[in-house]
Amino acid sequence: MKRIILLLLSLLLVLLFSGCRGDSGAKLPERNPVFRNVNWGMTPEEVRAIETATFDRSEGGVVGDDTQLFFKLKLFDEHPCTLVYLFDRGKRLIRATYWLKDLANVLETGKEIRGLLEEKYGMPDVGADYSSTFMFWETDRSTIDLKLSFDYESVDFTSLFIRYTEKESPAQRKEREKNKKEREKNKEEL
Repeated sequence: MKRIILLLLSLLLVLLFSGCRGDSGAKLPERNPVFRNVNWGMTPEEVRAIETATFDRSEGGVVGDDTQLFFKLKLFDEHPCTLVYLFDRGKRLIRATYWLKDLANVLETGKEIRGLLEEKYGMPDVGADYSSTFMFWETDRSTIDLKLSFDYESVDFTSLFIRYTEKESPAQRKEREKNKKEREKNKEEL
């Protein structure tokens, strides 16, 4: 009888100390990352902890209190580029951009990358001209666009951007439209 009680107590102790812990408060990443290993809505700290590229710097963005994280990497193990994560004022990830600059042949590189994007996402969405310097694709959670940047001084294309942007949910769109109407109403009242 003592053996049975001892065995039951041992099993109880094992159960208590083997993963039956309460919520630690840590946010688990979604199973299917939206971009590299990250998901929309992550904080700068979460992205920096997950991102495997070489961290370069962090700075304020172009719109008030937003934040940008910059990393260095070789895209497709070939093209040196800057990876930029953009966070909104609430410190939520809303955009990620591969920025390839000073390319020897930006048109050829753009054609190569366009082909890879087409393999992954299909043909560009309606409104994108196949020969254009701007094309976009949509997934259920993101809008992806490919853009060649023009340098007016040298009259040449110099940079290539591949930008992944969080897609608005219907609730976000409704809130944005409501805010826009309120701003327009306030302007009329002035």
